[in-house]
Amino acid sequence: MKPHDLQATADNASMNARGPSPYTHDPIFYVTVSLLEAVHAGAVGFTRTVDKLVCARDAEEAERVATSYFASRQCKVDKASARPSVRQDVRTFIAHQIVNLPAGIVSAEFDRQGTPAEYRHEPVYIDPSARPAK
Repeated sequence: MKPHDLQATADNASMNARGPSPYTHDPIFYVTVSLLEAVHAGAVGFTRTVDKLVCARDAEEAERVATSYFASRQCKVDKASARPSVRQDVRTFIAHQIVNLPAGIVSAEFDRQGTPAEYRHEPVYIDPSARPAK
């Protein structure tokens, strides 16, 4: 898929019952990451497969960012596989959990939801040009 095709996918998928998304951003990718060692993932329990939502220009960038995200948390990544998320409307996600979603969008979503200041989280940003540690 070419980058402009991904943007068209993001634009089309951002339509829902709420109308078009008011935000402009790179496509959101659903990245499945295989780890070399099991981690405890909340209610899932111990697993070697975890998922992350990443806002990126293309699948390769999303895979690099997800790999760096988990490596920064002392996880050893075997491989990552990204595909465009079926949903692209940020309003249908917990915005601060999407890696590299622009801070202005995360803040606007907190405002829209009326989130008190003490419950607001800083958005996670991973430099997409950085090579993940092996």
